Amino acid sequence: MVCRNGPSYGRRMGWHGVDAWQAGLAETPGYFEEVVRGQAAPDSFDACYQDQAWFTIFWLFCNSEYATENLDFIRAVDQFASTGDLDVAQEIYDRYVKDDAPTQVNLRSSNRTTLDELLGPDGEGHGPPDMFDSSREEIQALVRSDNYARFLRELVEVQTILWGETAGADAWWNEDAPRVES
Repeated sequence: MVCRNGPSYGRRMGWHGVDAWQAGLAETPGYFEEVVRGQAAPDSFDACYQDQAWFTIFWLFCNSEYATENLDFIRAVDQFASTGDLDVAQEIYDRYVKDDAPTQVNLRSSNRTTLDELLGPDGEGHGPPDMFDSSREEIQALVRSDNYARFLRELVEVQTILWGETAGADAWWNEDAPRVES
């Protein structure tokens, strides 16, 4: 089964500004707030992807922007790569690639055409184990340069406001701490 959803913590959240980050993380299990409070985020998407806590926080951030389809696509492709299950490949195609896919990812036409030829209505119904590799690399590059770069900028700003000279580390969850509007 293709992983269709990320972590189920909280509802859709807009995480732009200090209050939004506080509200978003307040709805997650406590260790996520401790991760954000106590650690710098991984400096690369690849490192974030390997760290379950940071990846969950990043997924939640993307969820607040209604932009999880790329992350879900990457995870689904990795699931296919580990199993080689052609039913999973078809689910990935149907959910993320075909023209009327419910959560279509933005692929170059060359990648989409290749996958259409393999898994589309007139396709072969199968393909090589690496059939999604080029598409995965394309989407991963997009996530690195867009979503993850924005996540890091927002996170650094929030961490600086909360734990820089304006407020100490203990101020994160202290309702009496000074608030900085953003």
